[in-house]
Amino acid sequence: MTSNHDEMFKQDLIERRGWNCEWCKIRPATDLHHALIGRMKGHPELDCEENLMCACHFCHVGKKLLDTQEVKIWFWNEQINRYGRVHMLDWIKGLPLKVKPAMYR
Repeated sequence: MTSNHDEMFKQDLIERRGWNCEWCKIRPATDLHHALIGRMKGHPELDCEENLMCACHFCHVGKKLLDTQEVKIWFWNEQINRYGRVHMLDWIKGLPLKVKPAMYR
């Protein structure tokens, strides 16, 4: 069950990013995808805008389109353009994960 706060966060992020799926840029965004680091039980710090891509249901669920290395690298570069390299590196370094993703350097 999604809380009202979660739904408001989702709608706000989708609105700020322009309403359309960030991957296909065709269909309206309806979902948030953990694009850089997948959702992990016990790690709510991954549910932040640095890690979340606005996606349509087709791209999010259909054929695992967004779970490729190509998409991760593309989204990492999008986030650098959006938030800056220093911010994104600080975000990665600040995560309480035992293994940090090596591709984000």
